[in-house]
Amino acid sequence: MSNQAATGKGQVQPARQVRQIRQLSESAILRAAERVFARAGFGGATMADIADEAGLPKANLHYYFG
Repeated sequence: MSNQAATGKGQVQPARQVRQIRQLSESAILRAAERVFARAGFGGATMADIADEAGLPKANLHYYFG
């Protein structure tokens, strides 16, 4: 099994770097969600609000948190 992952741009990233990117993205999403829930409440928070707060596309939320 390879210890590298394709980037979609013809390049290959080491698995460690891919894990770090994943951890950073997940942490950013969780921190953003906490701020949005604190501000809007559970019923008022939206995926779009969380994505905007995290500075990520909404699709990333679904990718990291299925």
